[in-house]
Amino acid sequence: MCLNSQKIRIYWQKKEGCKTIEFNNIPFSVAEEKLLDCQFGPKYFKQKPVQGKRLWLQSTRKIGCNAHVEVKAFTLYPEFAITQGEREGLSKWKLRCLQEEKIKMIKTDLEAKQSVKTTKKYFISLP
Repeated sequence: MCLNSQKIRIYWQKKEGCKTIEFNNIPFSVAEEKLLDCQFGPKYFKQKPVQGKRLWLQSTRKIGCNAHVEVKAFTLYPEFAITQGEREGLSKWKLRCLQEEKIKMIKTDLEAKQSVKTTKKYFISLP
């Protein structure tokens, strides 16, 4: 994990297109993202024209399979979670200020190279 806090983006929730990722008041960062496609999937490149006398007898094995797997790894920071007791009676603005304060605390701990308790969570999206 990169300890440079300038490169780490910490979220409370993340929205990507129509998907929303929420972690029940636990801050998180995206550690890895991997997209995997089927080897028989759609063709990536245009067909090259035949040059010279060479004839390609073997065709491509691409048949248009649209299987697509998406794997994401998240790093959770459970020490900096907002408990239900802290949330009670707070307006949206105060809650947002509390979230920003917790994010600054995480970043300063990472910059100071203190030990921060983390957990990893993986999400797999299948077709």
